[in-house]
Amino acid sequence: MTIQFVKATKKQAKLRLALEGPAGFGKTYTALTLASNLGDKVAYVDTEAGSASKYAHLFSFDVIELAPPFHPDRAVEAITAAAEAGYDTVVVDSLSHFWQGDGGLLSIVDEVGRTKYRGDSHRAWKDGGEIEQRLINAILRSPIHVIGCMRTKKDYVRVEEGGKTKIRAAGTKTIQREEFDFEFDLVGRFDVPTVLSILKSRCDTLPPETVVNKPGADLAALLLAWLEDGEPAPRFADLEAELVELAERLGAKDATVEAIGRHRGDTDWVSRAIDAARKNLAARTTAKPDDAKGKPEPKAEKPSQFQAPKDAQPTLEDAA
Repeated sequence: MTIQFVKATKKQAKLRLALEGPAGFGKTYTALTLASNLGDKVAYVDTEAGSASKYAHLFSFDVIELAPPFHPDRAVEAITAAAEAGYDTVVVDSLSHFWQGDGGLLSIVDEVGRTKYRGDSHRAWKDGGEIEQRLINAILRSPIHVIGCMRTKKDYVRVEEGGKTKIRAAGTKTIQREEFDFEFDLVGRFDVPTVLSILKSRCDTLPPETVVNKPGADLAALLLAWLEDGEPAPRFADLEAELVELAERLGAKDATVEAIGRHRGDTDWVSRAIDAARKNLAARTTAKPDDAKGKPEPKAEKPSQFQAPKDAQPTLEDAA
């Protein structure tokens, strides 16, 4: 295999934003404010017992209110549904429930360890990691803006002082897997109500340690300018149409359409599949007739299996 480097170019992108903070510090209001300024259509995945709809008189958005169990695949389906329905932005509030909530990933790993691995929770994290990766992929590959809200709590550590064990405060901790926020391009935390501190940023005009008081339309405009600066990114729908056309010429349309459905929104995957299909067609064109005899048709790439819970069929409804 020949490895080739190409000149890097900045491409237009969609927002991947994480908002962290305690309850009541402004995550929901900020998410709605930013989402409303990023585009016209906003989908809101609410696990907080209808808290988002308390702002329905201030913002126009559609909502799905999820109750337990909070299997991460339900968030995956909701994000996918929002993209397929043509929304500009989807907000997931709160991603913490899909980690620590009833039926969340911690509960799933505990159950798998007890029933499948005879109490060995360490081995169960292999299963849990696959579930978590599906959620990460859904966030990163979505063709629309994604804003994820996460709760924080006070963190404590045990220290030895004078031969005695004492408990000391150690700042705040996000209620999600450690380093989960690394998956986002931008991470902001509310340590003070309505004051957003930027912890991580790939936006050169909004560096880490920036403090934004009452983040609103100005912040959204800054983010949009950064996201829309660059070469247009390929649309998944256009790439999908090209791949289906190539697959039809290869006699592998049905399998390819099925694979596309399982990689919805993943432009990297469909681009690689297009390259592979072009190479197959080129090989057929240059192959001698005798060489082609008796050779089986090339098989389309088989995607990984995705199975969501039977009860995980969210739909987006108008906000009450």
